[in-house]
Amino acid sequence: MEKQVLIIGGRGRIGSCVMADLIAHTSANIVITGRTPTSHLVLADEIATDSLRSRLSYIALDLVEKEKLQAAIAHTDLVVHCAGPFRQRDTSVLQPVFKKVFLTLM
Repeated sequence: MEKQVLIIGGRGRIGSCVMADLIAHTSANIVITGRTPTSHLVLADEIATDSLRSRLSYIALDLVEKEKLQAAIAHTDLVVHCAGPFRQRDTSVLQPVFKKVFLTLM
């Protein structure tokens, strides 16, 4: 089974670079998030081949949507947090990640 990677803020400058590297150098399935509901349409055009496109999906997600964020994290093996603004960081992403790790270890 392929690993699942969630890139929060995957449409931004940093997140899109992380996504491109993961698509190019791993076999992981990648879910990126962004606040724009239609970004997945643009995203599909950026990935060259159908086989690469099939490994990529998009979720419209704002970090204030706590339940949707927790659901997205629950189905992944790795979370990469690239959403800004970086000067206003809180623990809203870390809390569900830590909870998942804690429950996995028990």
